[in-house]
Amino acid sequence: MLFLAISLPITVDTVSAATNTSTTTKITVSQLTTAASSVNSFYKTNKRLPNYVTISGKQLTMPQYLYMITTETSQLNSGSTAAITVKNVNVAPKPTESLKKGNIQKTEYVSVAKNLKKFMDTNGRVPNFQSTSRGNIKFETMVDTYSRILIFYKTNKRLPNYVEVAPWTGKSYTTTEGSTGTGTTPSTPSTPTTDVVTVTPTQLNEAVASVKTYVESRNKMPTTVTVAGKTIQISQFLQLLAQRIIDLNSGKNVNLKTKTINMATAPSENIKSGNIQKTEFISLASKIAVLSSGSRVPNYWSTTLGSMRYESTTYLFLKAITFYNTNKRLPNYIYTPRWTGTTTTGMTSSIVRPVYIISDKISNNATDNARINAVIAELKKLGITAYNYGVGANNIAILSNTNVPINALIVQFFGGACAATLNEMGTSYYKSLKDTKKVFTVFTDGAKKITGLAWLERAHDDNFSPASFTGLANPDKYLTNNGYKYYEGYNSSKLNELVQILYKEATS
Repeated sequence: MLFLAISLPITVDTVSAATNTSTTTKITVSQLTTAASSVNSFYKTNKRLPNYVTISGKQLTMPQYLYMITTETSQLNSGSTAAITVKNVNVAPKPTESLKKGNIQKTEYVSVAKNLKKFMDTNGRVPNFQSTSRGNIKFETMVDTYSRILIFYKTNKRLPNYVEVAPWTGKSYTTTEGSTGTGTTPSTPSTPTTDVVTVTPTQLNEAVASVKTYVESRNKMPTTVTVAGKTIQISQFLQLLAQRIIDLNSGKNVNLKTKTINMATAPSENIKSGNIQKTEFISLASKIAVLSSGSRVPNYWSTTLGSMRYESTTYLFLKAITFYNTNKRLPNYIYTPRWTGTTTTGMTSSIVRPVYIISDKISNNATDNARINAVIAELKKLGITAYNYGVGANNIAILSNTNVPINALIVQFFGGACAATLNEMGTSYYKSLKDTKKVFTVFTDGAKKITGLAWLERAHDDNFSPASFTGLANPDKYLTNNGYKYYEGYNSSKLNELVQILYKEATS
């Protein structure tokens, strides 16, 4: 049995499972399993646990969260889906671990969950370790393990038969202030601070990575961001990004300080997707960096692509800094799409990519459209929005269509394996157009199998690649090495299997 996990990177120090501002102390199964995905994602991205997780408007420390997920595991095993009351739980004073990697069976992890709950109920804190058949397991590993158990439950509507455990290799859990934590919850966790916040380059880089992932996976811009343990407005974060770009351009690596920058009152945009050159985005950054405290973000900035609103500008700066962190220099230009997303009231955890399906002319229009529509119908049953983009649709044109969201999952059906088409997917030109979208390829059962194929010759009907192109070596490795996934041998009998795969692609 495979243990499934959904990847959902969120923020720097706080992950959020809902935007509801209710003060309820009851957490439902649905809310908790969604939070589990957020925590798991945060760990995978940052190699540590978040300081807090927000569920239904209530900010929980990781000890509180552990109490909730172990209680939930025990309840689900007994058939109960009752909401659970939030309980104050403190951290373990001296956590230790001596664990061997391996599987723990369901009967054992349920028993461990019950023992953990009992200890926390009695002592008001997490134990330093919990004994298992694989050795002593400490707090951070407990959180990771039971989060994955609930993720499995969310996907499969049952508890897994076993779960893999492994020694904790991430950083130790701390609160936003860097101490060992007290298990208490701030009284106003989602209210942006009015204090001046000092932000180190490392702290800003962590925020950049998390916010960029959030925007690309959800097609939304948050209104607040947690950085250096403090919640600030996205307008303040935008100015931090601008300051950082100016510093990087001048060779500085210094701490930054937030200013009180208000939001645009009526943001608007009218740009064409295209490249913003280095001199221009640095000039734009300089205009934002010098905004004074008490001022507001303009409704738009004039650029060579047209009038640009703050979301596009924020995303532009996120990409510039990300490029610098990888290449140790600012990019010469940045591809900038028109903003098609939304602005939300917080960083929610639900990743659901819209799916756009295109197809070669494989059989005939009726059969090819029926194939697409059958997949769409099944995806919609799983809550995924999907569209038939067309038979014979241009698999390049869809990438540059500004009506297709930046976080879309594009599924392309091919009736044959065209070496030139696959080769094109690995080019910088194609990847620039694809940008933050995901592309998944489905080969029907009439196509030549590429898995394990040493050489894919040029297609007989290839009339667009240069005459010098003769084929593609190891096409399967070429796709995977360039970050693409594919499915081979599709026919109608494999509909459910394909839909489950696409569901996972759309929610990760």
